[in-house]
Amino acid sequence: SHKTGLEIAAFDVNHDRTTAILAGREILKTVRIDNDRCAEETNLRAKLTQVASHRDEVAGTRVGLPRNLPSHRANLNIHDVKWSHKDFDSCIATASTSGKIVLYDLNKHSLELARLHEHSRQVHKLAFSPFQGYGLLSASQDGSVRFWDLRDLSRNQSTVYAGSSSSLLACGSRYTYSTNQADGVRDVKWSPVDAVQFAFGTDSGTVQCWDLRFPVRPTVKITAHDKIVTCVDWHPGGQYLASGSADKTIRCWNIGPGPSQEEVPTESKNPNKRLKPSYSIRCPAPVAKIAWRTPAWSDIPIPSINVWQTTHLAASYATRDLRTVHVWDFRRPHIPFRGFSPFDTAPTDLLWHSQHLLWLVSREGIFTQADVALAPKCIDRRPWAAIGVNPAGDSVAAVTSRPRK
Repeated sequence: SHKTGLEIAAFDVNHDRTTAILAGREILKTVRIDNDRCAEETNLRAKLTQVASHRDEVAGTRVGLPRNLPSHRANLNIHDVKWSHKDFDSCIATASTSGKIVLYDLNKHSLELARLHEHSRQVHKLAFSPFQGYGLLSASQDGSVRFWDLRDLSRNQSTVYAGSSSSLLACGSRYTYSTNQADGVRDVKWSPVDAVQFAFGTDSGTVQCWDLRFPVRPTVKITAHDKIVTCVDWHPGGQYLASGSADKTIRCWNIGPGPSQEEVPTESKNPNKRLKPSYSIRCPAPVAKIAWRTPAWSDIPIPSINVWQTTHLAASYATRDLRTVHVWDFRRPHIPFRGFSPFDTAPTDLLWHSQHLLWLVSREGIFTQADVALAPKCIDRRPWAAIGVNPAGDSVAAVTSRPRK
């Protein structure tokens, strides 16, 4: 684990999964993970503050805040962070509470690369395409998701610093996908198998799937929950989509394959589907984060059905005092498969590093790695015997023999 002493709101990892970027209201830095060692690599926030102060001095203004630019500190109040890959593997995107998206280039001395500002309210989530590092989606409380193509970045002369020849890059969004109801979007995820399909969840409880090429209407729209959809995550196979909600449920939807790469959806197709969830899990509290486990060969000892799959989903909760992280198995949805408590409060973000290793961050400023295989099974903590009596005096009992140790 790595202790920062500052609240961490979100984190992400590079493509090689060797370095993590930690972000929050007062933190933005990378940490290097090498086997069982974890150490700070670059403190981006400190470097950005130093660069801004130097530019102030060059410009002849008061130290600490450039007069011809919004405060860089406002852009460092970060709500989400994502790390790109491929040709943009040095690019990091952050979402601020002001609605701005700021891009940083780790190979650039001044770090800051561009500012994207078209959302009118807070940006909740960002998502880089798993297929191309230049494709970025942003989900906002203003009821829209925007697609940005980082290949469109160009010089924006209005952001040139006084006394400096450097300038920030800028670009406009390619497409806007609107809920048409000023319905805030809390989470957005790309499909892991379809380069033009993505999904998001809204404040009204709907889950929507869109085709990137058709920003007019969703391809699928489901009334999924009674309250806010706080998180969504695609199954690695791409056919199922899980959604977590403030109504204390996690539901799994059989979305099916999206339109083919050659087929563009038309307006004649009705996106509203009366789908029933394939699986539903009742949780102990409102759901904050979910993440499908990395696939592996199934543990069923029958060769004909021993397949590459995952039925496990990690979940954390929005109730601060409920610090337990559960790993649910959809083959037994009524009780968590495993559970553990890595922090004193609920985690703020999580992701699977590998099949058994789960990375988590907390409000206490701790970044940690947990081996889920070592976490206790929840069913082993339950009583091995139970009895029930009805009003007529009839009773029933169930007893399970306890294995010898």
